[in-house]
Amino acid sequence: MVPLSLILLIDIVEEYKEVPASVTELYERYNDSVLGREDKNKGIEVLFEYLIKKRFLSSLAFHEFIQKGLVEITKDSFDNFVGQYATEYRMGEDELKKFISEIERAGLLQIAEETVLFRHRSFLDYFAGFYAYDRHDEIDNLNQFIVDKYFDDNAGETTFFYIGLKRAISQNLLNKILDYENSSLVYDIDKILIGHLLQAGWHSQTNTKLLGIEKALRHAQGAKPKFYALAEKEGWSQPKMMSDLFLLVACEFSLRSGFLEKELQEIYNKYKNDKSEDLFFRLSTFWVAKPYLETEEIKSQIENLLSEISLSTSLADNEKVRFTMILGFIDSRDKVLTKSVRKQIDKIYDKYPKELYKLLPDNLKKNKFLPPVK
Repeated sequence: MVPLSLILLIDIVEEYKEVPASVTELYERYNDSVLGREDKNKGIEVLFEYLIKKRFLSSLAFHEFIQKGLVEITKDSFDNFVGQYATEYRMGEDELKKFISEIERAGLLQIAEETVLFRHRSFLDYFAGFYAYDRHDEIDNLNQFIVDKYFDDNAGETTFFYIGLKRAISQNLLNKILDYENSSLVYDIDKILIGHLLQAGWHSQTNTKLLGIEKALRHAQGAKPKFYALAEKEGWSQPKMMSDLFLLVACEFSLRSGFLEKELQEIYNKYKNDKSEDLFFRLSTFWVAKPYLETEEIKSQIENLLSEISLSTSLADNEKVRFTMILGFIDSRDKVLTKSVRKQIDKIYDKYPKELYKLLPDNLKKNKFLPPVK
């Protein structure tokens, strides 16, 4: 309906390889446009009509959908909401009929004989987030509401759009999300993915971004044994190796962004040589920050960590195997570096052949396949 929005989105993806921090702006432009903000022919008397429609949709999304945990409502519920809205704003029958007709024509709502829903789930989440942003003074304990919705699957991306509209997240709200009391692995993963809120809140204070990045990485470290337990319970092949990689990729998905580049480098530099720190935490930090590091720094850090792993007396045999393999994944294009990693794997295979063998998928074990490291 508005090709410029699509063109802008494509340009952003091609140039920056990411969209989270810009998604809210795109939805804001799109929704304002289809609701009539750019219509110059209606006259001064309806200059703010698009905002009235926007607030109607946000109130509908908040009260009838998000608050009730629904993604569609009955036509009767919609009619009752519209009737109450018309009463509150003293809208006559003809005025109301025209208003709803224009709302429907905008293409954001699908109004059928029996049900009403937003044409795309993201529209529902955007308008619910807009309600919290626009009418924050009407929501008791707003921060707690936003925290609860972040962990509520039925609320979708409501929190994301709320932060995106604010362009910033406060340290107080960030801490409430990251310190939310629930020991479930699912909640740990949600906390690892906090980086998307940091990207949406791109104008947050630097200290807030630093806090969010470090705590997200700490949650990956804490989630590791829970993920191991789940993988073993479900009988995954390569359980611990795949768990390590899943958590690393989750950190990358959450935090690797041009909007967080400086803060990622700062966290990396702070802990890169700190041998008192958990090695998986340092590996996670290195994994995420790698695109923003110079080639020589990447080589140097891989060699340092290889040496540290080899000499460690605290790491278990299987950890030495897995962490060495992970370092090989970090920069597999560098032949010299790959050769260095391969030599380390050779040594590990000589010392711990059973541990390396455990990393092979079942189908390769059945074929009596040996790792090509000799």
